[in-house]
Amino acid sequence: MSLITITKGRNGWTASSEFDIDVLTHAQRGSKPAPGRSVLSLDTYKCREGLKCVATVLFRTDDGLSTHALGAGGDYYRTVLDKKARCTETAVRDLHYEALRATNAILAEARAFYELKGGAS
Repeated sequence: MSLITITKGRNGWTASSEFDIDVLTHAQRGSKPAPGRSVLSLDTYKCREGLKCVATVLFRTDDGLSTHALGAGGDYYRTVLDKKARCTETAVRDLHYEALRATNAILAEARAFYELKGGAS
């Protein structure tokens, strides 16, 4: 399992976890892809309706930058869970742990997303 990072910023508490995933992201399908790796990022944070946990496949370059393409032809993104709740450390941690229980299914769904695009490694 990935390390969980829980922090408090100006928008409240957030929780994040990352998992390596072998797929070719939108950024890697270009003519000159940068060296780096693909990761599935699971992020829990405050939203207008309460709390939200989303899964996003990002491309992390070796120099620390992250890219994610939105829209048609873009990279994997989906809301995993949402909950009407105050943004407390406990509520964010609990929702994030609940989403982590679905990690294997989310990774499989993300891989299938890229296989349909012809981008699985």
